Amino acid sequence: MNVLFVSYSHLDSNSGIHVFNLANRLIEAGHHCAVCVPDEPEATNRVGRPLFRTIVAGQLDKRPALFPDGRSADIVHAWTPRELVRHTTERIVARSRCPYVVHMEDNEEHLTEIAMGRIAETFAVASRDELDRSIPLHLSHPTRYKDFIAGASGLTALIEPLLFFKPSSLPGRVIWPAYDDQLNWSPDPDLRFREEIGTCTTDYVVVYTGNVHQANSSEVASLYIAIAILNRVGLSTKLVRTGVNYVPLFDDLDEKEIGKFCINLGFRPRSEVPRVLSIADALVQPGRAGPFNDFRFPSKLPEYFASGKPVLIPDTNLARYVEDGVQCIVLREGNASEIATVLRNLLPDIERRRTLGRNARKFAQANFSWRKSAEILISFYREILAGSSFEGHRTAAPSH
Repeated sequence: MNVLFVSYSHLDSNSGIHVFNLANRLIEAGHHCAVCVPDEPEATNRVGRPLFRTIVAGQLDKRPALFPDGRSADIVHAWTPRELVRHTTERIVARSRCPYVVHMEDNEEHLTEIAMGRIAETFAVASRDELDRSIPLHLSHPTRYKDFIAGASGLTALIEPLLFFKPSSLPGRVIWPAYDDQLNWSPDPDLRFREEIGTCTTDYVVVYTGNVHQANSSEVASLYIAIAILNRVGLSTKLVRTGVNYVPLFDDLDEKEIGKFCINLGFRPRSEVPRVLSIADALVQPGRAGPFNDFRFPSKLPEYFASGKPVLIPDTNLARYVEDGVQCIVLREGNASEIATVLRNLLPDIERRRTLGRNARKFAQANFSWRKSAEILISFYREILAGSSFEGHRTAAPSH
């Protein structure tokens, strides 16, 4: 099988890492893969050793032979229905005359509403021409994304609730994210690193690895506030962060007061993340149930569970599949007060932290595997190609 992934970002990103690992596993299983990115093809090498070819969307017409056998794609996997992916996929499918699958990893409608500062009702009354002019390429078009999915031969989703966006007649599969098993996710704590970044031996360390953007800024802010609360009640605690702030968390005054308990390491290569997690006494995924979190599976969670550290997660997405108090601790409200209360009880309890960490790692080993996810994907591709009405898997692309 020749499989072409079309990614909305370069591969050194949370979403891109999914594509990277699945493409590598597909090749290891005997298939051919190529990945189309909008920019920064060199970022692929920052993730690991790719077994596939990475090509920039703008160069597709100059590189007709993407696969070793000289044929075009048998199937195209559009990694989310965002506009730049939709445009690229439709161009490829029109030329290759093959079916395509759309992948969902977020509530795209909600993200578009947040980014545009508009509610769904305003999109509903707007003309398509107006939306075409106003929706940027990095978002999903409120109406065209639905047509794009309807014209697909199948839909994949990171978590089951995302199948809500699938037409009932369209086949679908859930493909959980995983962690890179080539990395050691549960090394001994790197005490030298802990000292280098400025934590004291008497500090507890809470780690959060992730970017801050419009959709999650209030959630991450609640974690900062929780850490400040712990320090004010006498539990010396540092929040160690990685990632980039695309929006500010606080104003200057609050940043000075609350941010003093945070050590922000900025962007770190994937290979360094296990070392960062190793110094944690607890890992927190802040948040609460709602239109954003209900339809997502944070990519950091497989790594958190694999690290063997105690993990706090919101009462949504992955919480549906774990036992509270056994593999992790589920936050019912997800606000700063609750996070602080849970951590105040958990951090001094070394034995409970060890037990939660062991169980978390067992859960990760049983459920988070790129190889297993790739096997599900291969089976789904075969089902689509076997039942496809595409002549030799080659017909015209859907028209939108």
